[in-house]
Amino acid sequence: MAKTLSQKSSFRLFLWGMVLVPFAVISDVILDAVLFSDGSIQEQLFSPTTQEVAIRLLFSTFILAAIYLGIHISGENLPERGSPAEQSARPVSSQAGH
Repeated sequence: MAKTLSQKSSFRLFLWGMVLVPFAVISDVILDAVLFSDGSIQEQLFSPTTQEVAIRLLFSTFILAAIYLGIHISGENLPERGSPAEQSARPVSSQAGH
């Protein structure tokens, strides 16, 4: 079954979100260790405090929520597509925007 343009773009957006979450966690680890001198990178990565885990989960949730909203909004903004027969059957005024 062929995927529509909105399904392909939604899937790509979802994949970008899944790639961004680990990078966000690792960048938070590096920031905590280097910039805020809150232990070493290994300590932050392998034995974070409960507060750090909560902050990382919350931030990851925000990233995934933004991706979900992006999928929802991009799906609404795509023009309707149909078969060529359906498009030729539409009135001329509705075809002017395509």
